[in-house]
Amino acid sequence: MFTGFIFIGFLVFSTFDWLQCTYQAHEDECSVGIMGNVYIVDLSGMQQINEDTGTSRSVRRTIVEPLKKPSPGDWQKDERAVALKEDPSLSSSFTQALFGVLYEVFNSMVSLD
Repeated sequence: MFTGFIFIGFLVFSTFDWLQCTYQAHEDECSVGIMGNVYIVDLSGMQQINEDTGTSRSVRRTIVEPLKKPSPGDWQKDERAVALKEDPSLSSSFTQALFGVLYEVFNSMVSLD
């Protein structure tokens, strides 16, 4: 059974990577941690079960096509990229605001017990 996040060298495999690896290895289930909760994902029965509460729900596997690699001139068609290129201070203030939000989200999810 595979579990949550795992570090191999500098690579970090996400929950979704492990679900895919588990599925491709023909394993029946794997254990994953999502937002502080631990779930058993039963791939043969396509159920997600909360280990603490026993609550289960149906899951499904959806194949997502990989994103198309952008061509060199694509950024010129994106108004957001053009605005950031024209005004470097906008990029800086956006990045600072984004990291503030990400920090708050991270702290709300991590328990330091």
